[in-house]
Amino acid sequence: MDEDITELYERLQREVADGNSPLPRTSPNPLPTIHYTALKENLSGTPLARSWNVYIRQVGRLLEEGHEGKWVLIANEEIVGVFVDRQAALRLAYSTYRERSPMIHQVSETEPVYRLSSRITLCRNSVSPST
Repeated sequence: MDEDITELYERLQREVADGNSPLPRTSPNPLPTIHYTALKENLSGTPLARSWNVYIRQVGRLLEEGHEGKWVLIANEEIVGVFVDRQAALRLAYSTYRERSPMIHQVSETEPVYRLSSRITLCRNSVSPST
């Protein structure tokens, strides 16, 4: 091949920008998702768990109101606001609700499912239900 790595990289960037990329647009193995109606409450009683429970009880209403893709701020077990971007929610959370364990989450009809390898070893100082 006559192209060096830099030229190849720049050519591929141009092709992607022009929409002529030979690379697939989507991931061949997208993350599995779960529908919001199948989400389960977190019974641990922590402030974040209580906020999560508020979210899963209200996500259907938020979706009906057209808030999919927006960011919800939950503090003190109530929805404080819905924001177009995450930065706006973060600013309010840090300035006003910092001591109240705020939760910021993107409103979505489906949630990604993350799987951890059984080979992962957590350090002794990590916070985990098994410690």
